[in-house]
Amino acid sequence: MYNNYKQNLAFLKSNYPNIYQFAKQRKPDLNKYNIVDTRNGEKNIIVKNTSSEYGIHSKYNPSNEAKMWVDSIAHEVERVHSILIFGFGLGYHIEKFLERYPDKTIYIYEPDESLFAAVLEARNIEGLLDHRKIGILAVGSEESIRYGLVNNIAFQVKDSFSFQVLPIYNRMYRELVSELRENTEMLILNYRSNLATVIYYQYEWIENILYNMDKVITTPSLSGINGACTDIPAIVVGSGPSLKEDIEYLRRLKSHCLIIAAGSSLQALLHEGIEPHLVVSIDGGEPNYLVFKDLDVSEIPFVFGTTIKHTILENREGTFIHLLLDLDLIGMHLLQSQTDEPVFQTNSTVTGTCIQIANYFNCSQIILMGQDLSYPNNQYYTVGVNHVTPEQKQQTLDSATEEIPNVVGGMNSTTKKMLNTLRDMEHLIGLIPEMEVINTSKMGAQIKGTIYRSIEEVYEVNKHRYLEIDWFKRLLDTQLSFYTTTEREKIYSKIKSTRIEVRKIENKLQKLGGKMVDLHLSLNSSEKKIDTLLIDVDRLWKWIAGRKVFEEVYFFPLQAHVSVYMRQLPDIVNEKDSNRKGEAIVTHLGGLVKEMIALTPYLLKGFDEAIKRINDREVSLLSKEN
Repeated sequence: MYNNYKQNLAFLKSNYPNIYQFAKQRKPDLNKYNIVDTRNGEKNIIVKNTSSEYGIHSKYNPSNEAKMWVDSIAHEVERVHSILIFGFGLGYHIEKFLERYPDKTIYIYEPDESLFAAVLEARNIEGLLDHRKIGILAVGSEESIRYGLVNNIAFQVKDSFSFQVLPIYNRMYRELVSELRENTEMLILNYRSNLATVIYYQYEWIENILYNMDKVITTPSLSGINGACTDIPAIVVGSGPSLKEDIEYLRRLKSHCLIIAAGSSLQALLHEGIEPHLVVSIDGGEPNYLVFKDLDVSEIPFVFGTTIKHTILENREGTFIHLLLDLDLIGMHLLQSQTDEPVFQTNSTVTGTCIQIANYFNCSQIILMGQDLSYPNNQYYTVGVNHVTPEQKQQTLDSATEEIPNVVGGMNSTTKKMLNTLRDMEHLIGLIPEMEVINTSKMGAQIKGTIYRSIEEVYEVNKHRYLEIDWFKRLLDTQLSFYTTTEREKIYSKIKSTRIEVRKIENKLQKLGGKMVDLHLSLNSSEKKIDTLLIDVDRLWKWIAGRKVFEEVYFFPLQAHVSVYMRQLPDIVNEKDSNRKGEAIVTHLGGLVKEMIALTPYLLKGFDEAIKRINDREVSLLSKEN
């Protein structure tokens, strides 16, 4: 059995280096994982717990059991192309599945590292793991491993998808199976929703990111107040209808907690005469401009995402702090290599960003107010939130055909989009298990990972802590730091050099577009001519795709198109027939190239405007100093 372990380890080192790193240090616990022979001579593992023991596979014929399992799920997987299988076991089920469906892509999750270590000793699995249709193998119980797995699946899955579980794992990991199934479905839906949003707003977001760059380089990031609010609770305020029930307690709590207004909730707070300590906004669409159009935020510290609608920031005075989201690859490209810039995870709601900020501040707990995440009693927003027309509200309420449990034991209506927002927030809360998150909504949805407490209880607990009126503004004044002149010059130089790189890519794209036309016209002609054009296309595309600007600038607005191409790439690479390969490249790579050609003038215009705005702002700053 030692030879199995040695050979498997050597294979993992070459093909699955991340798994190899833990596998080489983890020897199998053969007291808990007992390797035995089955009746037909195959290997099995008996798992011994304090109160019981059980076999991973049949004690008679594991391969036959695996074949029967594949037969039992045939009706669920026959028409799908991608399958996530929960549980590796000793690999028999995976083998039989791939024998029957050699062209389906499978993703495998094994939660037990120690069991996997025993498998490495029990069987030689390098032939199985070398199968070309294994998309991902993930091993480990950490939340981060599962999150990485489902994010990769969401990126790679191009159409139908199925979630399957090895029989014994349903008994061993019932709750984890349910959680992973739900999270996978949610993240795939969320990813596709984000792609749809990026496609819809792709030019507008480029405009926002680049037109905001002058504001970004003349404002601080949040890095100076990392961990600065220890022992202070944060209240994250939403716009849900329950807010009106608790608004008076929020007024009292301002001198006891940090108040963070999430986006449009600022309308409701100012309507009630309450100024929060901080407002956060990230949305890049016109509706977000309508939220802030008539609001005076000059006395309220304002955290803005680099993707925010640029007209919100124009001609405004006040304390502004910029924030980078991981979705903004362009901003990261321009800023991160020059500065020590924190990056926050993109969520489907600004509340998720506020939760991350409170966690970044190391607040003692996070209290959610007005976060109903549903439409209780057919209500939409709280009093004072007025940027949405009555017709738009009614249209949303009419589409709220889903139901979810609320905090008082009943059910609230919701939409699929709002349900996705709820699941996204629950997932985020699950990533910060050390942080206590309290839900105070009197009528909102139940939020997994939170503790329900009434606002009255929250007030009683916190009323003995007193914070000075201007404590947070003084904190910002003393802790935040602006970019130095040298750092601003580096960012400015990066913007100019990136524009030059985009111009170079534009020239290569024109040549590649011409080769694509030639290839299309040459299909069904001589194989030699097609092969020559394929070489030319490959050479030009490798040059473009190898540029950092492609990965960090073009990818952001075109990620949907890049994703479609990348999903087809394995089939293109494996295609042996030159004509069919040429057809696939014209269709899939050609489509991406057309989008890049169309996008490039908008990028150049955006970079030109960013350079102009920075020059104008620098002149303005110098005139003020003089």
